Amino acid sequence: VAAPPGATTNRIFLSVGKGFDKCAIGSVSQMQAWWTNTPWSWANIYIGGANRGCSQAGLNSSWVHSIFTQGWRLVPTWVGLQAPGSSCTGCSKMSSNTTTARQQGINEANAAADAAAALGLPAPTIIYYDMERYDPTTSAAVKAFINAWVERLRQRGHQAGVYGAGVNATNDWAPIANPPQAVWIANWNNVDGVFNLSGLSNNLWTTHQRIHQFQGPHNETWGGVTFNIDSDRADGPVADD
Repeated sequence: VAAPPGATTNRIFLSVGKGFDKCAIGSVSQMQAWWTNTPWSWANIYIGGANRGCSQAGLNSSWVHSIFTQGWRLVPTWVGLQAPGSSCTGCSKMSSNTTTARQQGINEANAAADAAAALGLPAPTIIYYDMERYDPTTSAAVKAFINAWVERLRQRGHQAGVYGAGVNATNDWAPIANPPQAVWIANWNNVDGVFNLSGLSNNLWTTHQRIHQFQGPHNETWGGVTFNIDSDRADGPVADD
């Protein structure tokens, strides 16, 4: 029986709250202003990977501890190698060879687990892989890669999630031997809910296993602090202290 929303089990919290993601972290004081004044209850953090877009100079274990103390939950996100047919044309890509792609998935999982631990997020937690939308002609490599990502993170004591497009989740991540425990789907329909998402069947990841990024980049100001964010709704696992 799945734990109910709001339950915390071994530093993994089943959130049904709204959250946001942004490229670079806010300062501790900025995050406090948002905690006090916004409806958000969690935020993502890009913990590493070859394709991470922001350097995150202030992201360390002290920052993570301070943010947890404020009351936030977090979504650790790893931006590693992308699919050979990725929409991210300037990104570093995985191999199209499935054997090589599998080993790359293992390597990414190990690197992500090590980075999470260094930030004060030891096992067990959940780490989401940012896999930008890709052409289905590269599905075989991605299946091998994601299968290895999930398998290795589970061996390291973690849960594994994947961020990306609903159609890629349905076609490639659901049918593999080790599907991700949760998916974070980008579908900018401005609908604050986790079902009826473009390309993703409602019959997949049904039990508190979804996050929906429902609005793309925009500015919001709360407590005198302006962030450029994407808006999200969770009914799934996030990291807790």
